[in-house]
Amino acid sequence: MDIFSLTFIFIFLPTTLLLYYIVPTKLKTSVLFFASLFFYATNSVICMLIMLLSIIFDFLIAQQLVFSDTSMPVRKFLISLVSIKNISLVIYFLFDNNNSQLLTFLGATVYALTSLGYVLDVYHGEIPVVTKFFDYGTFCCFFGKIHVGPIITAKEFFPQLRNKQLSLTNISEGFVLFTHGIAKKILLADNINLIILELNKIYASDRTVLDVWLFIFCTILNTYFTLSGYSDMARGVGLMFSIRLPENFRYPLQAYSVSDFFAKFNISANHFVRKYVYKALDTQDNGKLATSVNILLISIIMGLWYGISLNFLMWGAFLGIFIIIETIFDNVISQYIPTFIRKVTTFLIILMSFILFAGNTPQESLNYLLIMIGQSQQPAIHSHTLYLLSYNTVLLLGSAFFATDYIAIIARKFELKFPKTGRLASLVINTTILFVSIIFMM
Repeated sequence: MDIFSLTFIFIFLPTTLLLYYIVPTKLKTSVLFFASLFFYATNSVICMLIMLLSIIFDFLIAQQLVFSDTSMPVRKFLISLVSIKNISLVIYFLFDNNNSQLLTFLGATVYALTSLGYVLDVYHGEIPVVTKFFDYGTFCCFFGKIHVGPIITAKEFFPQLRNKQLSLTNISEGFVLFTHGIAKKILLADNINLIILELNKIYASDRTVLDVWLFIFCTILNTYFTLSGYSDMARGVGLMFSIRLPENFRYPLQAYSVSDFFAKFNISANHFVRKYVYKALDTQDNGKLATSVNILLISIIMGLWYGISLNFLMWGAFLGIFIIIETIFDNVISQYIPTFIRKVTTFLIILMSFILFAGNTPQESLNYLLIMIGQSQQPAIHSHTLYLLSYNTVLLLGSAFFATDYIAIIARKFELKFPKTGRLASLVINTTILFVSIIFMM
């Protein structure tokens, strides 16, 4: 069962919502926790048991950290143990990224790092220890966010769990977000992936310049709509249960700098890495050299977030180098280069970086680059690619448009000017989107 499957939409989610809203307040968290375990078990019972054992271990260690008679050497040993266990778990599943079940791949990253962040916060005295295991289990494993996050901190999550604001408004807003997420994944990402599959059928020796440009462009759109689609579905499901999860993608393809791209692409992961890696390494921004090293470290870790491979490491490092350049020459860039030019330049840099993201090896990525810039013997175009491009023109142009904030701006302006008509139009449009998405899922 996946978060965008018909079983989830028509059986699991309504049943869980019904149980959640009819049981007494003290049992609501238990409903979410056991529903999350069941949801995960439908994909892999073994991975569910690993997840359960992992969070039980962290929960007990956190309790031990706050005991008054726990000595500092013991506390350091315990926090090291938790860190090694969770990081090893993440690395194992990232290495095993051929697994077709996304839950077992990225889901481990979400619950392991969520749990690790909590224990680190308890260790540093930033939050009180949680005494109720079901609260803690829901925090780590809530089924809405288990796919790709967003990663939420204990400070953000537990106050919401204690003060549940149940309302029809939240359910309505959640439904809209969930619908948008499904549309991104089913109508856009999955159909763009069909183009990628068609391009992959072309032998490497037969690929044209247009083939590779189209392949990289589709890879960017597919990655963005897949990840942001899951994130929107997670936020939507969370709202239905009156849990506000943080925004994870904020139109990153409209970024005006590479730094801005990183700040808008997988926001919660970026915050996690900045907070806990900086704290663990005790890094300080002392001068341009130290700042540059720190930036490069963060960008490399963000690259490895998507898989343990040389290409992802190089992807992060490539973008990190541009962030360092922007940091050093920030005043010159912001004063003398128009925003539009900066946005276009940033997009081209992101496009070139995705050559590394799309390639399986550095050599394959280098071949892509040589073909794209015309430094190979490959022809510029092929009739098959022209047909593929013309057949998918509406999809590609529509996807490029929906990757921007223009539709949101237009919708807000319309609803402000015509509030009643705007709300009715929103209901009709979102219901239609959900209906069409369901048809594509059948």
